[in-house]
Amino acid sequence: MSVYLQQLVQFSQKIDNLTCLNKICFSASDSLSKSLKVPDNVIYLKVTENRYRQIAASGEKRLSQDCIHSPITLETGQGVVGSTVQTRRSTRVSDTRKINNYIVDDDNRLSELAVPIIYQGEVLGVIDTEHPQLNFFTLEHQLFFEGASAILAPRIASINAQQKLKSSIYFFQKQLELSYFPELVEKESRYPKKLSCTTPNNMIDEANENTNFIDKEDFQQSAKKLLKKYYLAKTWSETSLINTAICSEYQQPVKKQQVLKEAIQLIIQDMEKATPTSLLASIIQQRFIKQQKPQLVLADEMNMGFSTFRRYQSKAIEHFLTNLWLHEESLRSFK
Repeated sequence: MSVYLQQLVQFSQKIDNLTCLNKICFSASDSLSKSLKVPDNVIYLKVTENRYRQIAASGEKRLSQDCIHSPITLETGQGVVGSTVQTRRSTRVSDTRKINNYIVDDDNRLSELAVPIIYQGEVLGVIDTEHPQLNFFTLEHQLFFEGASAILAPRIASINAQQKLKSSIYFFQKQLELSYFPELVEKESRYPKKLSCTTPNNMIDEANENTNFIDKEDFQQSAKKLLKKYYLAKTWSETSLINTAICSEYQQPVKKQQVLKEAIQLIIQDMEKATPTSLLASIIQQRFIKQQKPQLVLADEMNMGFSTFRRYQSKAIEHFLTNLWLHEESLRSFK
């Protein structure tokens, strides 16, 4: 056990000076594999409310310094990793042949250990490792991984909080620009700049230049059209939003539509929780999502003049589109 304690200290020191989430996870994965002498280790991080994506790995899953082969995404309850998220407890499997929820990734292995990364009650991710030998992982292995998880959790939470803050600042900056300098916003949409990964409004790295994702302008136009015709099945079957990071994990059109609807609902729920945007969320829900109330009826119900209601409706749509795009950007940063 004293050896593991020493390794945990070294683990903490190794990631202490790192500020990039990607580098922290890859460094952690390497250290954990070397400490336990296991051929495989993967770190999953939360990308949406109920979905966790492989972000870093060691062993055969790793293609380069900061890239992994065929990263998969699991939902809560899916596989050993998903079950670990659901129970919020470590899962130690001595024989994967005897469980029904084992998911083969790059190779079929006989032992698996999954440990949740939890901070203030939220499951931020999962450390998952496998071994070809039966009954390989012991309680000591589990405790070591749980120690590493406790070190990682506040670091990941801190970086997530910083990204959210930067996104919020970016959003309010855009709102000010839209209000006072609309010509600048229009110019930027026509001639988008190439920004660094540390810039608040750009979490898309260079690798995404080779993807088939639609650009920001097409994304927001398609999202606006989808919102206004939310109740029409034809709108969902024809939308170009299926060519986005939000939907990229699935091939079936029905599944893509389901994931897209979940993302939209998450944005609206966040708007409802915040006092400054709760009214905007209510307008979107009653005007487009849950109901399709006419503008005059809704304006009357909200005790607004028609022109006032129209201004609030425009703000609601703008806020929704901006935050849906920020969500898309955050997902593209993991691609």
